[in-house]
Amino acid sequence: MEHTKGPWRDSGEYDSHAGYWDTTIVGDGEDVDESFVAIVRSGNGREQVEANARLIAAAPELLAALKASMSALEAWMDQGKCLSIYQQASEAIAKAEGR
Repeated sequence: MEHTKGPWRDSGEYDSHAGYWDTTIVGDGEDVDESFVAIVRSGNGREQVEANARLIAAAPELLAALKASMSALEAWMDQGKCLSIYQQASEAIAKAEGR
């Protein structure tokens, strides 16, 4: 199964209860059920929820950028450079894609 189509964004709706802050990450779809991505929660304050939400919302773009960089890394790897970076990037893409 593929992840919810990006781009993703923080809904901007923050809620505080029982010592936790929450917000929701959503995609651009019109159907709420189809565009819902995740609930972000932290017991360390709203600022941490906002930071975590920004990172999670950037995930589709980060994955796309990493995948786009793979051809350059492959070329450098052929020259004996960047092997460890290439391996880290490959593992991150596989993790993101559930492989």
